[in-house]
Amino acid sequence: MSPITQELATAYGGLTALATAIIYAGSFASVKVSAVKGNLLVVHRSLIIAALVSLVLQRPPKDKASQSHKLIPGDEDEESDDEDELEEYIDSETALWYPVLASIVLLGLWAVIKWLDDPELINLIGSVMFGLTGIGAVYSTANAFVRWALGPTLINKFFPRYNLTLTRGVREIFEWKFHSVSVMILPSSVLPSILFVLNRPFEFRRFAINGGILAISFGFNALKLVKLESVRTGVYLLVGLFFYDIWWVFGTSVMVDVATTLNLPIKLLWPKNAHMTHPKDFVLLGLGDVVVPGLFIAQALRFDQARFLALAPVSRARMPFPKPYFTATLLSYPVALLGTMGIMHYTNHPQPALLYLSPACLLSFFLVAAVRGEVKEAWDWVAERKEAIDPDKLPEAQPIVADGAHAGHAPATLVPPMENAAAASGTEDEGTTTGVVQKTRTGGKKRRGGQ
Repeated sequence: MSPITQELATAYGGLTALATAIIYAGSFASVKVSAVKGNLLVVHRSLIIAALVSLVLQRPPKDKASQSHKLIPGDEDEESDDEDELEEYIDSETALWYPVLASIVLLGLWAVIKWLDDPELINLIGSVMFGLTGIGAVYSTANAFVRWALGPTLINKFFPRYNLTLTRGVREIFEWKFHSVSVMILPSSVLPSILFVLNRPFEFRRFAINGGILAISFGFNALKLVKLESVRTGVYLLVGLFFYDIWWVFGTSVMVDVATTLNLPIKLLWPKNAHMTHPKDFVLLGLGDVVVPGLFIAQALRFDQARFLALAPVSRARMPFPKPYFTATLLSYPVALLGTMGIMHYTNHPQPALLYLSPACLLSFFLVAAVRGEVKEAWDWVAERKEAIDPDKLPEAQPIVADGAHAGHAPATLVPPMENAAAASGTEDEGTTTGVVQKTRTGGKKRRGGQ
């Protein structure tokens, strides 16, 4: 049993800090709730799929929060809003089945690896798939970071805001709201994916840098876009994957074989030294060991917010709120992860991180609930969710004749029928029918109130 050197301790600490930072940022980004308009955005669905697939390949080791308490800004006001994003919810039934489905996928990958017996070909195909998906992931992550760093005031002042809208007839099927700074980020978002795919012949240093950027982006977007339906769902997920991780690490060599064969952005790396030319020069953590506990920690933050807003949802919408559940679960994560690394080092055997992370997150959450006498409230709580709207299911558009129009003349605006008469206004008002926000524009600047 060798002692932990200063270099190794620094590497363990750096990797733990990186994983915790991803969870922290992704949790606050998940608090933002944007209305999803039009068809489901394919790029965001691909991000979700890529992030969830990475959970299988673990290598063992509009509610708004206050701007001042958010690492990643949400819709602080109407004019700071950026592109709408798709949210995916994991329900309890899916959570119960996930260990089974993950096991099937893992076994399938292992069988393909053994059948093809060509790791280079498998890694090339996987690199192209993750590289293409990574463009959207890196763009979304970089855009969120830049918006947080500059703040809505500077962005609205120096970067023009645009709306890109696609319509089919009179129906709006897609809308992208963005500032010019978002367009500036796009070219640099492509670079990590290109360098990752073109890493031939394979060099581990280049893989560590570019693959690390992609892995961080996948982890952040998974926490931002994928949400647990309830605290109960989180318990089912963590408990199920607790046994999944134990079996596939201690019971067989399948997970280790797959993880060591695939050089894909499904793990976080931190260098032990300056060489960085070989896997032994890094400590690493499976991306699933970040995202799975992170989903529960992010849910704890939204539970804190929901309890706070339940008292006075309108007046408290932009106020800072206490975060006892989030704080407890977040602090338990690095403690458990460092414990996992210590046990792995002294036993010289791979450890299933969820063996330690799942109990730590669950115990810390329910300990707070027990002290506050809120165990039943937490267990019964279900998050409010906004469903995406399929434009094909919207009612047929009916003409509304604006003031001053004559019979027989073309109407000024065509909108679906709605009860809110303000939708016929020439300014940008919002009328809602079956949860759909309809907008009409004059091309002028957005007005507020009676101005």
